[in-house]
Amino acid sequence: MAVRLWMVWLMLLSGCGYVGDPLPPALNIPARINDLRAVQTGDRVRLTCTLPSLTTDSLGIRRVESVELLAGDTPIPVAQRTPGPLEVYWPVGAAGATVVFRVRTRSEKGRASEWSPDVALELQSPVQPPAGAKADPHPEGVRLSWTVPARHAVRVLRRSGDEWIEEAVISASEWVDRGAKFGQPRVYSLVAIHPKGAESVPVADLVITPDDIFPPAIPAGLAAIPGIGTIEIAWERSPDTDVAGYRIYRSAGGTPMEAVGVMSVAAAYSDREIKSGVNYRYAVTAIDQKGNESPKSASIEVLAP
Repeated sequence: MAVRLWMVWLMLLSGCGYVGDPLPPALNIPARINDLRAVQTGDRVRLTCTLPSLTTDSLGIRRVESVELLAGDTPIPVAQRTPGPLEVYWPVGAAGATVVFRVRTRSEKGRASEWSPDVALELQSPVQPPAGAKADPHPEGVRLSWTVPARHAVRVLRRSGDEWIEEAVISASEWVDRGAKFGQPRVYSLVAIHPKGAESVPVADLVITPDDIFPPAIPAGLAAIPGIGTIEIAWERSPDTDVAGYRIYRSAGGTPMEAVGVMSVAAAYSDREIKSGVNYRYAVTAIDQKGNESPKSASIEVLAP
């Protein structure tokens, strides 16, 4: 009987691992929030941060009991309880006052996290949106223009689906969106930024479908060589990629310049409608695929032999 009990004991030892020391109970303290940000937008302060998804023990959090967000000593109501991005607005008080914001959370067991780093914000009078905002076609895309007070900057936003993408922050009165394509709609908005960081509310959407209304570059390097019964002219091709052809203009004996022949695809033309002893003057324009015509090139004069 004793031997049988000894064998059972050995079997139990071989089948079970060693049980370690008991772990201390989890503290259930939410991790500290470190990304609190405060920006004045018009007559409100926009407060953003990320509610923690882990405790200080690296355990997951599905919900917090409360979010304590303070403006000085004044609580700001927060309804959100789940981890993730938080956005709250708080009405601006007296301009010139400096308000310190901080935030912390409490677990469902009532244990509070550390306070976030303080964020101090000097309140300003509400910033006015950019005035006279316009979106116009530009040879390289879309030109946005506006007016803001001295030393103010402007944030340029472009809509992409349901989101707004920041394209640029400009300390000037205009900006060219070189990513815009002719015939494709674009929607923009502008925000004025005070030198101390306060922002205006966005201007109403600026909607544009830019059209190509711009002529190609003027042809350069026009040259002419007289021959028997002909004057051969040639020029450098326009650097524009959408050029459909070139139009040749001619003046005979001082008459006004008129277009001659049909549009030339090549950067050369043979004028056989000439008379010996007459002075001819030529100029060339470039025409793009939309029918936009460049100004005339510098003219050249030649005497028909």
